[in-house]
Amino acid sequence: MELEELKKSWLTLDKHLEDKVIINEEAISRLIQHTNQNVKAINRFSSQLRILSLCLLGLTLVLFNVHNYELDIYFRIILLALMPALAWDWFVSNYLAKTKTDELPISSVIFRFNKIHRWILLERLIGLVFLLTMAVFMFFHFQLQHSPAPIILIFIFLCIAGICFVLWMYKKTFLHLRTIKKNLAELKELKE
Repeated sequence: MELEELKKSWLTLDKHLEDKVIINEEAISRLIQHTNQNVKAINRFSSQLRILSLCLLGLTLVLFNVHNYELDIYFRIILLALMPALAWDWFVSNYLAKTKTDELPISSVIFRFNKIHRWILLERLIGLVFLLTMAVFMFFHFQLQHSPAPIILIFIFLCIAGICFVLWMYKKTFLHLRTIKKNLAELKELKE
């Protein structure tokens, strides 16, 4: 009788462990799939921003050529800064795309995403400092401090709108990164 009870409890335990393994594998594949979707969303958003930047750059250059304006020093600085910024964005997107969550060890994936997170924080800081510096220099170069109040308010509004756009853009990226990090923490926990 004891042997039968032992055998029955062993089969019950075996079935329970088998169900747990299947559930863990399903959870792992679901987390990997969700992480990959977030990586694709970040890359898609980054590509859209690159296209928008290039379109705005092209439009600006066409407008300056049509009206035969000479490019102001500030526009030259912005054009020169845009090239390395686009190259950097392309580099980060490629680095992110090469982070294969289903192929690399979980510790390597976590390391890569932490590195990307640090890069994006630094990128946001540099972008905001650049925008603020350009706004201050343009304010004094065009002597807007002597302009009527509506002109000053429009300038301030445009500066705030630019800063808000940059912050919104990074917030969207950080939401995806936060989700990815949460998924990776769960993956690490399930695999251990």
